[in-house]
Amino acid sequence: MAFALVHYERALRDFDLLKAANRTANKEAALATGVYCIVSVAACLEAVANKLFFIEKGRHPTMRDRGTPLEKLDAAAATLVAQTGGTYVPLHPNDASYVAMERVRVLRNSFMHASERDAAISPDTLLSKVFDEVSEARCRAYLRELRLTVGKVFDQLPKLPAPIVTRANTTWLGSLEVP
Repeated sequence: MAFALVHYERALRDFDLLKAANRTANKEAALATGVYCIVSVAACLEAVANKLFFIEKGRHPTMRDRGTPLEKLDAAAATLVAQTGGTYVPLHPNDASYVAMERVRVLRNSFMHASERDAAISPDTLLSKVFDEVSEARCRAYLRELRLTVGKVFDQLPKLPAPIVTRANTTWLGSLEVP
């Protein structure tokens, strides 16, 4: 099963639903689909990292294989590129893609391991600031940065096809926008 692709498709479908919810001003649906879009983006990145980990080590990662998805992705890609005699250019912590994927990881963890607490309210919208984090614009940016991150890694691994769409300006599965 290509889990990266499954999570990617789910993220794109949730993004599509988020756009539809915004067109009809359905705030409840927008919040839910925004959250699920971000969870799926995080799951996709982790599945991509796990795929490279498996290709590198010949086994699936376990709880003992610590590290964030970006750390695992970089480590496995570096080894795989070195095996071909190349030098891997790692993802840089100051790059917009890296920052965005780390933000997605933190958000995903906050959603999955949530605790009851007061939520800050945006003075502009008078809605929970969570709405800002899962907005259409943010989800669009996270999907774009996921695509760019995976593209940057797999461009250095020409013998391995990228597990998700890495081309810009693409419509996928008939009608899904790929930011």
